[in-house]
Amino acid sequence: MNRPCVILFGDSITAKSFEVRNNGFGLSLCDYFACKFDVLNRGFSGYQTRWVLYLLERTFRKELSPALVIICWGANDATPQSSPLYVSLEEYTKNLKEQVTWIRNNYPGNKVEFILITPPAFYLDDWDKTLRSIGIVLPEHRSNENTQKYANAVVKVAEELGVKSIHLWNKICLLYTSDAADEEDS
Repeated sequence: MNRPCVILFGDSITAKSFEVRNNGFGLSLCDYFACKFDVLNRGFSGYQTRWVLYLLERTFRKELSPALVIICWGANDATPQSSPLYVSLEEYTKNLKEQVTWIRNNYPGNKVEFILITPPAFYLDDWDKTLRSIGIVLPEHRSNENTQKYANAVVKVAEELGVKSIHLWNKICLLYTSDAADEEDS
């Protein structure tokens, strides 16, 4: 029997979750689950929910024994329609459901738990400065308003499928407004 594992499945946010310099959440999970579960990073930088459907079989091999799968997609899907990464909200919702269903069906003997994490909100000024510092000027920007629609869709999909979710978009916005309120108070 294979050792049970936790699988992190998502885009570059997931891929970078094991980076020491960023205190990635994947590292925290490795620490938390030490001696209980192996934590596997299956993050695909630059991918979105449409492209990764073709990687499900290779990513979730039969010999794995997932106890928990944490799915974090949407930052790339929610890009402007002019971007090659863009996936419509309807297709994004369908793709998330397909991923969870496929994983459940692929491990019928396991009671696989799921946590769906929403795409995060982001600081537009910092995003623009970062891009400009490496010589990139985009004709259209990502928007928090559009990303919020994708975030809300994740929560709805989780409810429909009976799995847990973390509304990262809301949590970041609460931090941002809390920071802004602290600055106004000083």
